[in-house]
Amino acid sequence: MSNLFTGDLSMQNSRLRKDLNAEQLLYVNSELERKGKKKSTAYLLWFFLGNFGAHRFYVGDAIQGILMLLTLGLFGIWTLIDAFLLYYRIEDINAQIEHEAIMTIGNK
Repeated sequence: MSNLFTGDLSMQNSRLRKDLNAEQLLYVNSELERKGKKKSTAYLLWFFLGNFGAHRFYVGDAIQGILMLLTLGLFGIWTLIDAFLLYYRIEDINAQIEHEAIMTIGNK
């Protein structure tokens, strides 16, 4: 589920990034590019296959994706709500991926 403290994690990531050298920043950016989720992809999946939960599967929320699939997005209501929540879910996932990459550098 979406983390309400994504802003805190993003701020922490920004502070941690300041201490990284160019090679370490390159590593963090490559990890974010490789593992991160794209908002455009998520919204395209939401627009065309939203009632089937395709965007939920894309962001790794398989249980919610299955529930959306079985209920057709709670008859469209859940799908409509996800139009507003999807942006923040992607931000949360990408902040977590970035944080994990920064912490990996710290452990090397």
